[in-house]
Amino acid sequence: MSLRVVNGCYSNVLAMFREWCLGLVVYLDHAATSPLTPTALAAYVGALGVVGNPSSIHSQGQQAKRMLEEAREAVAASLGAEPVEVVFTSGGTESINLGVKGLFWARQGAGAAASRGGGAGGAAPAGGAGVSAAPVGGAAGAGGAAGAAGSDRAAGDAAGGGARLRRPRVLVPGGEHHATNDAVEWLVQYEGAVVEWLPVDAFGRLTPEVLEAALAAHHPAQALQPSTAAAGTDVDVEGAQNAPTGIRNRDSGPLGGSRSPRTAVGAGHGDREGTQNAPTGIRNRDSGPLGVTDETGGREVGAGAKGAGADDVALVTFLWGNNEVGTIQPVAELAAVAARYGVPVHVDAVSAYGYVPIDFDALGVAALSVSAHKIGGPVGVGALLLSRTAEVVPLIHGGGQQRGRSGTQDAAGAVAFAAAATEAVAQLAAFAAQVGELRDRLVAGIHTAVPSAVLRGDPSPAGRLPGNAHFTFPGCEGDSLLFVLDVAGFSVSTGSACQAGVPEVSHVLTAMGVPEQEARGALRMTLGHGSTEADVDALVAALPAAVARAARAGFADRVVA
Repeated sequence: MSLRVVNGCYSNVLAMFREWCLGLVVYLDHAATSPLTPTALAAYVGALGVVGNPSSIHSQGQQAKRMLEEAREAVAASLGAEPVEVVFTSGGTESINLGVKGLFWARQGAGAAASRGGGAGGAAPAGGAGVSAAPVGGAAGAGGAAGAAGSDRAAGDAAGGGARLRRPRVLVPGGEHHATNDAVEWLVQYEGAVVEWLPVDAFGRLTPEVLEAALAAHHPAQALQPSTAAAGTDVDVEGAQNAPTGIRNRDSGPLGGSRSPRTAVGAGHGDREGTQNAPTGIRNRDSGPLGVTDETGGREVGAGAKGAGADDVALVTFLWGNNEVGTIQPVAELAAVAARYGVPVHVDAVSAYGYVPIDFDALGVAALSVSAHKIGGPVGVGALLLSRTAEVVPLIHGGGQQRGRSGTQDAAGAVAFAAAATEAVAQLAAFAAQVGELRDRLVAGIHTAVPSAVLRGDPSPAGRLPGNAHFTFPGCEGDSLLFVLDVAGFSVSTGSACQAGVPEVSHVLTAMGVPEQEARGALRMTLGHGSTEADVDALVAALPAAVARAARAGFADRVVA
């Protein structure tokens, strides 16, 4: 028997899906993944029938390539970006790793990078420089910035036989997704990085003042003027429609020509000749990602621009919307602060995509990560938006298909991603309003049904993701409450699904200053496409008994080592 999906019959298909596959389960874990939409499913099935490698020059390969590039255009349009800025990946985690690690490596310059060699799995640093502090605790002083992990120049003798890192420091707020935290911890352990955990407020928000203080603390001179920081490099965009450069290849040029390690691929005007899959000519080799000289030669921008950046800061990375408590960061303000210091920014927008408007071009950040399955697309497809003027060093080496990100592209996955993205953006305003109303109904209902429950994250509806409701329940262990609700037919979460099965208190809540005993009673409910008032009301009705049963289990009295 075949299941036929017809556009326009969305509610019926979803009801069939719930009955057939999930029985009477109420799904309230959209932050972990959202069901594949009928539109994305239909696009996916149709694209799977096309045979051909997008890199092949025969007609079938070119048909696959056309599909891929049309999908790239659609995803770019959904995010306010240009197609040349979309690098398809295997999902949000790869996008975040490529954005964070790739920017970090690119910011070190050829000197330190040359001695490192190899790919992302290079040798561990000698001497263990740049030991990281935990991302919680270590509150900031009067300046607002948390102390750096390790001494100010602890990474002076970094990975690769003692080569000095030019910019070892990575600024990261407390409470980031584990994909970010683990990526920067890896850089500390194996690359000699210094991670500085920035404090967040009680809602989990990084303020522009805290970021300003952290950048100023490592900045030997005045910040760049906004007009100077915003100045881009000379850009040659001819022939860059398919797969622009900007990801550095440590070992070779775009055509396999010999280069010194970690020299930018296609950075100069003379590198325009190339394959159809990786045209060059995107970035001026002489300037940094925000128009600031990178000390490998080139021009200075503005008075005193040389050395005017936050010289030991490689990058800043932060979430757009917190994946656990839903707090929305002041992204534009934070990006503007970093731009004044000439420091590139990576934004993890995986949880925010499809729920809030995103305009990559207007933000002016270096990189931004998204994932298809959070907006009703397939699992295993994501994208890193990489500014024309930004460079990252690749994690994966091979054919260099997408700005150096190697691997045969998943054309069918990209097509389904594009279908979900186009639909999500077209319906964004109405969808966000509808889901926001359901979220408010859920929050009000929980407060009434369980008065002791505490809403975490920004209590203002405008300050949190529209589908997110995160509570702590005193006297309950979150895992215990989750199991009770699961048996009752409700799919919810205690936090990030990427840490499923790990018995530890949420690092997000502890970064917000929530005591450990309270943090252990966390429960996250997230709404999305297909969520209904009936779902919300059913959960609210089931909660009092579930909380009482979980409390009787006594799990909350156990302390996890």
